[in-house]
Amino acid sequence: MITRPDVRCFDHWGSRYLPYALLIAAVGIAYSNVFCNQFLLDDEFLIIKNIFLRDKRYLLDLIASSSTAGAGGTDLFFRPLQGLLYFLIYQISELSVFSFHLLNVALHAANACLVYTLGRKLGFNKSATLIAALIWAVHPVHTEAVTYISATADPLYSMFCLIGICALLPDFSARRTMVACAAFALAILSKETAIIFPLLAMCCLFLVSDDRLKLRTYLKTWPLWLVAGIYIVIRMTLLPNDDFQFYKQPNIYSENIGARILTFLSILPDYFGLLLWPSNLHMDRTSLVYISLWEAPVLFGALLVLAAIGFVLWSKGRRGLALTWGLFWFASAHVLHTGIFLAVNSLFLEHWLYLPSIGIILGAAQSLSALNKAKTAMTVLALSIAFSLGLLTFMQNRIWNNPITFFENILSNGEKSAPAHNNLAMAYGEKGKYDLAIEHYRTAIKIYDNFPQTHHNLAKSLLEISHEEKYVAEAISELEKAIRMNPEFFQSYEALAEIYDSKGDSQKANYYRQKGREILSRRIPDAMITN
Repeated sequence: MITRPDVRCFDHWGSRYLPYALLIAAVGIAYSNVFCNQFLLDDEFLIIKNIFLRDKRYLLDLIASSSTAGAGGTDLFFRPLQGLLYFLIYQISELSVFSFHLLNVALHAANACLVYTLGRKLGFNKSATLIAALIWAVHPVHTEAVTYISATADPLYSMFCLIGICALLPDFSARRTMVACAAFALAILSKETAIIFPLLAMCCLFLVSDDRLKLRTYLKTWPLWLVAGIYIVIRMTLLPNDDFQFYKQPNIYSENIGARILTFLSILPDYFGLLLWPSNLHMDRTSLVYISLWEAPVLFGALLVLAAIGFVLWSKGRRGLALTWGLFWFASAHVLHTGIFLAVNSLFLEHWLYLPSIGIILGAAQSLSALNKAKTAMTVLALSIAFSLGLLTFMQNRIWNNPITFFENILSNGEKSAPAHNNLAMAYGEKGKYDLAIEHYRTAIKIYDNFPQTHHNLAKSLLEISHEEKYVAEAISELEKAIRMNPEFFQSYEALAEIYDSKGDSQKANYYRQKGREILSRRIPDAMITN
């Protein structure tokens, strides 16, 4: 007897799982060209030189230390789950860039699916939610969080935050809250910024509760705040702090909350600009610190904030709920990046938009779906935008391919960055392009002459060009400048010893060699850590 397949079963399967398959496929296509991209920037300290990844004997050190401790560094970042994932990948495939990129792309694909799940659990329109999740998934502003290997913490903590919020919905029951607490704990062990999770929960409670304007409604989030309080106590007392500070010298930004507020306002329009028109994406942005409200960027940012507040007050908790929720989500997820409550280590970073942008994109999509007219045209337009954004992401991934393409992109965007010129010079030097390396070393020194390494590297490149007397004399001069900047910079003493050996001046060669050995002998523990 031949039976017909139950078509309804296939329809149900497609309706339920097809959106997730589409999102995973979209992420896979948009990021299909990242898997051969080289290690960059902090990858050197978090992965390449991190001895904690090499042997399971270091596991306790890995989970109890700051992020760069395995490479002899000090920082304020305690992210053991990120370190454990790196440890597992290293044990399986060592320094395989493919494996590390696969981790980030997989996390991002999972987050795209969770964004869709979040929208559906919030009661948003199915089609609008899928389009919003698709746009978020392929938006090129997220390449810094996905394509950059060391940014694993962003998709990782965001994943646990999204899991926690989805677990809470729709009714925030006691059982659901306990599951969310577990997800919250994993999130803050992935990245400190996850401490804002209770605020995200309150945003969603505002949307789904009929008693959203009553304070007692939010008391049911108390277990989440308890977890946050316990973490803060442990973080301040038991976990490593290393006496590290972002700003070694007090300055107007670090010491003046007014300056931090005004600076945040000046940057806010740029963030929204990147979401709407993601062009000129790059790191190492130059951002000014403002001390006056009467500056155009500050005024523009203030107007945006006032417009958002005005919209929320107008809605009165009833009208425009989706967009109000989106604004609350963005503010909650972004609050620690503003620098207002804590002076941050950078003023503007694209990966800071990774979690906050979910609220804006989902809220806007749901609000637009309420418009009954021209739904088909709007859907076609949204899909066209998603396709264009995915293409831009694919192209942006190429910029992250290697140090030369990466730093050239920073400089091509008009940034006058000494570190970018220095790092580009080093990349050219490794390729044997010493003329270009010398050019960029000199430009770096002209912009900001405060690093002995730049003078040392310039000297080494000069010697690679030629051993003619004029090049040797200039190299000696640069090495002497490096030593004046930092008398403990033993590498320049060793380089000078080699030069004078080649010149037959054994007296000077022995002098510089002895000085270098004396300094190195005082730094043997550090040398053992970093080798």
